[in-house]
Amino acid sequence: MTTALPKPEKRGPKPRKRIARRRRPNPQSKAARRRAWIKAVNLARKLARLRDGRCVMAGLYFGCGGVLQGAHIFGVGAYPAIALHEQNILGLCSGHHRWAHHHPIEWESFCREWIGDVAYDELRRLAVQTHEKPDPFAYLAERELDVM
Repeated sequence: MTTALPKPEKRGPKPRKRIARRRRPNPQSKAARRRAWIKAVNLARKLARLRDGRCVMAGLYFGCGGVLQGAHIFGVGAYPAIALHEQNILGLCSGHHRWAHHHPIEWESFCREWIGDVAYDELRRLAVQTHEKPDPFAYLAERELDVM
């Protein structure tokens, strides 16, 4: 004869599954700050293109080619503290923009001529001494743009 095993106790009801709800993005979250930063840098580039209206190197070294772009004198990744600074961005065609990246010595001498030695040295000082990124939310708010 075999002995029957006792039946296990009954389990309670299954827990309810959580309903996925879409939340508004937190304006202070890392992702929201990154989106605002990209939006602010793109706006600064656009304002420089509108300000200059054409390639500022037109006729120098070779003919212009391509669309007008906002080119930073001191790059956004290396010097984010002055990425939104108005004097740090020039309107360049895509051909001259590429040339500037491949010829840094000539690019520096052109920038010194274009904005002046004093302004260039001040930009360089700000780039090296300042290590804080500007607040993208404040930059966009100054221009009355929707941040999200």
